[in-house]
Amino acid sequence: MPRLRDLLVQGLVLGLVAWGLFLLLGEARSRMAAQGIPFSFAFLSQEAGFSLSEGVTYAPGEGLRPYYPSDTYLQALLAGFFNTLKVALTGIAVATLLGLLVAAGRLSTNPLARALAAGYVELIRNPPFFSFSFSSGTLPCSSSYPRGKVPFPGVGSSSPSGGSPCPR
Repeated sequence: MPRLRDLLVQGLVLGLVAWGLFLLLGEARSRMAAQGIPFSFAFLSQEAGFSLSEGVTYAPGEGLRPYYPSDTYLQALLAGFFNTLKVALTGIAVATLLGLLVAAGRLSTNPLARALAAGYVELIRNPPFFSFSFSSGTLPCSSSYPRGKVPFPGVGSSSPSGGSPCPR
């Protein structure tokens, strides 16, 4: 029975999300109509009139070509999509290569390579410790609370007598 219950809960959540989107769409449509703005995607066929620093777009009959300011908003969106795809694929390739190099370094018998890879993992790939230590050491001092007395909901508060790092 847990499977049926899970499906019912998922269906209920999906229905609530769809209902919420329907309400938001109806509200947007009525407010746009009140201001005389048509609710359509017809603007996508209008000339964009702005340039992009780089990007290719698709033009019917021409295929992929550089984006020009005289292109439509739809072609600008396509150029943005292609730019996003280019950056994402480059990032995936670089991250994969870097991960393989660090993994090889961690498994290496060379002490220098192993130490460099471990240092990279601990300093670059493991920032929560540094983020926590930085924020817990400086947040109480920089807040508007007196002398570092920062409230923690449901727990109490930190105080200067409790070892606050704030100068007196």
